[in-house]
Amino acid sequence: ISALTKLQPTDMWGKGEPRRHTRGQYTFSMIEFRPNPEPDDFEDKLRKLLDFVEDDRAGVKKLVEYASGYIQVGTHFYYLNGGIGGLHLDKDSVKRLADLNLEIDFDLYVGGNPIRD
Repeated sequence: ISALTKLQPTDMWGKGEPRRHTRGQYTFSMIEFRPNPEPDDFEDKLRKLLDFVEDDRAGVKKLVEYASGYIQVGTHFYYLNGGIGGLHLDKDSVKRLADLNLEIDFDLYVGGNPIRD
């Protein structure tokens, strides 16, 4: 699937290759792009990712069409006796995602202990 785009992947594996952290083989191929792996807020990370993938719009559209490409977001929140915060998609980001026909999936994780008085 890496041949569908000119973008340089951060990570990838092919169907049938040995799994890295468990036994068995991968049952699907995967390509990953992380243009800014450092900690940052969601909105900034999404903006930088879209800047990166828009360098090869045609290739990204091929990844979406032929390889079920999408954006995966994993967010870790610290539990603080109530709300965990949220993620915001501004109009510009929504338009940019739509122009690339990209879906976005959110995995939200909460950890930590409640604060006691």
